[in-house]
Amino acid sequence: MRAAVFMDFDGVICDSLQECLASSWSAYYRLLREPRPRSVPRSLRERFSRLRPFARAAEDFVLIQELIESGKEPRSQAEFDRQRALRRSRLAAYRRSMYAVRGEQLRTDPSAWLGLHRLYPHVLQVLPKWIRRQGFHILSTKRPRFIVRILDHYGLALDPRRIIACLGGSKLGIIARTMGRKDIRTALFIDDQLDHLRPQPAPRGLKDRTVQRALASWGYLRPEWVDGPLPSGIELLRPEQLASRLEAMLED
Repeated sequence: MRAAVFMDFDGVICDSLQECLASSWSAYYRLLREPRPRSVPRSLRERFSRLRPFARAAEDFVLIQELIESGKEPRSQAEFDRQRALRRSRLAAYRRSMYAVRGEQLRTDPSAWLGLHRLYPHVLQVLPKWIRRQGFHILSTKRPRFIVRILDHYGLALDPRRIIACLGGSKLGIIARTMGRKDIRTALFIDDQLDHLRPQPAPRGLKDRTVQRALASWGYLRPEWVDGPLPSGIELLRPEQLASRLEAMLED
């Protein structure tokens, strides 16, 4: 295999904002052991949407709920990361609660939970052609079993071995290891979290291999990320460009 594509899931393939909001809201109240309000307040939806781009992992969604509740809403990634560091001891509990809620909802009301996920129309249009190719991978902090169920809900089948769980470390590092293991010479990495794409020392194993990096313009982006030039080597990928970029990488 000489070429491959690595796509993030939430914010690149799937619009999961409503699920992340609902699950983290339930997870937050479960941890606090307080009576949960009957419905998610409309004002919370708007505030959660503003902070969603800062999240990199499941526990971050519960952290967003706490920051909103405490009136400490960050205005930058650096400020969010500082608040996250101050709560480092709580993050494992936030993660467990988030996954517990997701698992429970999938067991008790799968139709409702799956209905909170929407594949982006332009992605759904091209995915059936490429998802079965050996070079196609999903790289996500979302657990693979959840991704499999969501794709199946849309009639898409993907070998679970090509869903790579990012449970720690940099995504570029994971890509480097995967490229080395599968002898991939060049890859396209599409994500909507700018920090995952930022220039950094080449991960071990990426020498003599090329990774093209693209920021999905349709994902959960902060305006300041795209107001000026992007960091060197990162392109802003438009919806209408996705089909041709996948074809260029995965066509036999």
